[in-house]
Amino acid sequence: TCLSARLYHESTHIFHKGSSLEDAEDALDIKVPGFNQMDAPLRSKLSGVEYLSNPGEMMAHAAEYAYYYSIHHPGMPFNIEKMRETIPLMDKKTQNSATSYYSAMSNPEKQDEYAKYGFDLAKTHQEMIKLTGQYVHLFSGT
Repeated sequence: TCLSARLYHESTHIFHKGSSLEDAEDALDIKVPGFNQMDAPLRSKLSGVEYLSNPGEMMAHAAEYAYYYSIHHPGMPFNIEKMRETIPLMDKKTQNSATSYYSAMSNPEKQDEYAKYGFDLAKTHQEMIKLTGQYVHLFSGT
C-alpha cells in the first residue's frame, strides 16, 4: 500500500511540478524579510509550510492520501473525519504531512501564527480537502 501510494504521489509530479524544502527556503528568503536571520527551528517550520503550500505538492499529496482513503474506505465519498481516521494507517512520513494538512492547518492558533509570515493555512486546508475529494472520486467513482 505504501509503495502504491508513493507511486501516485510521484506520478502526479509528471504533470504538476512539485517543490523541495530547499526550493521552499529559497522562496522564503525572498518573500519573508529576515528569513535567514531567524532561528533554525522557525526556518524549518516555515520551509515545511511553504513546501506543503506548493500547488504541485498539494496535488501529489492529495492523490497519495486519496489512495489510502480509497483502500480503507472503499466506495465511500470523501469525508474529512474519515480521512483523519485513516492517517494512523499511513506510513510515518505520510502521516506527518497528512496531519499538517488535515489537522494542524485547520487550527485557528496555527493559522494566526503563520499568517504573520504570509501563509493562509485555512485556504491551504480547504484546498487540500477539495483536491483529495476529487481524487477519491476518481479512484472510487463516488
